Amino acid sequence: MRINSVLVAVLILLYPNILDGKILKIQNKLNSYLEIFSKWIFINPWKCGVIVFFILFFSYGLKGFYLTDTGYDTGFFLQALSNPYLNGTYQLVSFENNASFFRNHFQPYLFLLFPFKYLPYPSIFLYSTAYIFLSLTLVIGIKFINSEFDFPIVQKITLLLTCLSSPFWDGLSSYEFHELALVPFFYLLIFISWYNKSIIKIIFFSLMALSLKETVAITFIFSGLLMIIFGKSFDKKAGLALFLMGSIIYMLYFKVILVSLYDKSNSYFISYYSTLGNTMLEVALSPFLKTQNWLIAMLQSKNIIYIFYVILPVILYLKGGFKALFFAFPLIYTSILASGKNLLDYKNQYGGELVIPLCICAFFGYKHLIKKNKLQNLFFNQRLLLSFSIIVFFEFLFINPVQGMKELHKNKENVKFTYELQNLPLNYVVLTNTSSVFPFVGQREKIILKEYTSEISPEQFLGVNYFIYLDNGIYKIKTPINAKIVSNYKDYYLYKID
Repeated sequence: MRINSVLVAVLILLYPNILDGKILKIQNKLNSYLEIFSKWIFINPWKCGVIVFFILFFSYGLKGFYLTDTGYDTGFFLQALSNPYLNGTYQLVSFENNASFFRNHFQPYLFLLFPFKYLPYPSIFLYSTAYIFLSLTLVIGIKFINSEFDFPIVQKITLLLTCLSSPFWDGLSSYEFHELALVPFFYLLIFISWYNKSIIKIIFFSLMALSLKETVAITFIFSGLLMIIFGKSFDKKAGLALFLMGSIIYMLYFKVILVSLYDKSNSYFISYYSTLGNTMLEVALSPFLKTQNWLIAMLQSKNIIYIFYVILPVILYLKGGFKALFFAFPLIYTSILASGKNLLDYKNQYGGELVIPLCICAFFGYKHLIKKNKLQNLFFNQRLLLSFSIIVFFEFLFINPVQGMKELHKNKENVKFTYELQNLPLNYVVLTNTSSVFPFVGQREKIILKEYTSEISPEQFLGVNYFIYLDNGIYKIKTPINAKIVSNYKDYYLYKID
């Protein structure tokens, strides 16, 4: 996997003797080709961004045309953006008990995606939105490096490849649709605005980021305090802006919206910390209130692996750029404390707030090395370029657009079935026992999910227009006598309830 390629890269950096002889000749040949390719990237950042978009789309986006084992999260967001009203107010609707989506998350940006409801295969457009923002992040990153580094192309491409080497990019591009795939774009713009000392742009892009997820507010509060306490004049001003905006959104969501919806100021994510406390305050004070449980949570082996994944790509740049990692501290700390491995897995989306602080660490760490004349040795430069080229090689080895197109071709019957699903009238009620169909039926007001059960009574079918049944051989569901099969694909059956 990609982590192995990063490890190989670091070994090459630390042990130059392995590059003797024939391997060195191969390296020199590789360097010449990479230099040509690198020059093209920095001359054509927009073309590079377009290519990356299509690579991501054909590698991962085509799954929006056919059924896979996943789909819950994409359908969850699709149903919320398709139903902006609940009880006459702008709340977004969650299929979970037909309740307000804001009970789960604070993501008002979804209001802007409402037109997706009327598009064919709307999940395709959700995936494409994520890939557009990821590609734009790359474009802006290339342009920024190009403008701020007046050095040979070998050093520019090394920094760019370092920024791309974090394994947490994987989950953002491959695991369904999530708002966290949009976060790096705005975080990068906030950083560039700070770097150029533009407080207006910082405020604007911060407000955009705050509309993506409630956890951004917590990050801004912490980051703002750091900048106020340790920063200089402009840093204090920028930190105050982040702190105030983060505090306002935090109070609005956790102390007003959640309390008004179900008399609690905790989101459902508090369940990840059940051994540490029942409220956010108790979890925050757990080092003092439940010291033993806190130590057990902190010292698990899964956390060591997670920190290894975080640090490894930027390990050479920590001396000059470690301060940037403090801005990722809220995410790192809460991920480590959480029960299970879900928040730690780089194949999931939770690294969205982590990747840009890692890039900033690499940026300042690299500038530090240049300032100290640590990169003047040509041999070191060659090893640096070769090592990170290995990372990119392995990444493109696993991001395979050809394989994505083969999967689509192989699933032609699957696509025919999903075409019928996504064409069901939007005002009809759908009941299903599998969330894998959500990306194709999520754009309606009411979906009823009954997973992991064989007990669906005739009364529960009342008012249902269509029943999508996955016969997994474990949970057998008896369909009502007025149900007629409209279509099927393998173990999936579409029934119309007359």
